[in-house]
Amino acid sequence: MSGALDSSRLRLGIDYFPAATHAPGVGRYARELTRALVELQSEHQLRLLDFGRGAQVMSEQSLGLNEGVLRRRVPLPARMLGLAARLGWGADRWLGGVDLFHHVRLNGPPVSRALETHAVSQWPGPAEEELFLERLAQFDGLFVFCEEYRRRLLSHADRIPARVSLLPVGADHWLRDLGGGVDSLEKHSPPRVLVLGAAFADRRHALILEACELLVRGGLDLRLFLAGSTRVGGQELRARIEGSAIAARVEWRSPAEVELPELVAGSSLLVHLCDDPGTAVTPMESLLLGVPVLVSAVPAFREALGEAACFFEGQSATELASSIEAALDHRPAPELLAAFRRRYTWRENARSSLTAWEELFRSASL
Repeated sequence: MSGALDSSRLRLGIDYFPAATHAPGVGRYARELTRALVELQSEHQLRLLDFGRGAQVMSEQSLGLNEGVLRRRVPLPARMLGLAARLGWGADRWLGGVDLFHHVRLNGPPVSRALETHAVSQWPGPAEEELFLERLAQFDGLFVFCEEYRRRLLSHADRIPARVSLLPVGADHWLRDLGGGVDSLEKHSPPRVLVLGAAFADRRHALILEACELLVRGGLDLRLFLAGSTRVGGQELRARIEGSAIAARVEWRSPAEVELPELVAGSSLLVHLCDDPGTAVTPMESLLLGVPVLVSAVPAFREALGEAACFFEGQSATELASSIEAALDHRPAPELLAAFRRRYTWRENARSSLTAWEELFRSASL
């Protein structure tokens, strides 16, 4: 650990490479957390490490930085940082020394001396869990966004001594980008069912397609938009769509980040099926725009969304079709949505992160 032992004026390092090179997921987390920290104008000093080769896909304006933030950009292969760390030049030293370095990736840049924290948003399968727990044991503090993940980490307290902090997830970025003018946007006609994210197996894109086929066959006029990477799922999903009786009603592509706010806000329903998420950020993004959601009945979603969401607990396309039809008519209570818009903001996430960092630093200084 370096620097004076003053938790009110910390030098905070953040792994910033994904923020500029990756729009969704961990990239959005790094980008929006840092943007909110800048807006809070705390006494702490931010130092961002952008180490690695990769095209910047986000505009400088979308990053929300200012001249007072130190951003060290090193366009070298990421493996070079690992080699440098063995010689005592870890991520913290590339930033001129920091008191604490926050990782947004599990296998992020090595650190030489600073305290280290990491945000846990995904739990691996059984085959990878052992290595996952070994890596987590190296951090001084861990952030989670649901009680279920906190419980799991604490059940491994004998192996993972890190301080575990439960934080609210931020989800108001698209609301901000729309300028708050959600009510003035027209819904797509006919109703559009939206699926966000790559076609991983647990997202069950083919099952959603089959459910929509059943609904159209039953007389419901709707469209299906699969918004995510067209590489994941590949030829099999493409062939399934092309052979579908509702192929003309299905669109599958990867929209640009700037398209997403209006795409989501103009949809009638988000269907988001996921086996073991660590955050409810994707359905919360939609709810904050006033779009109903149908999600898997998993702990992270039940905890965060409650009565605002519709939950799918079945397995068959017939069951899913019935759930989609019911969810299309679901209207969350306005007062509940208002409470979500106050709580699930990146500013609240940043405030909670600062509190957790300050408490960790004070504890380590004793």
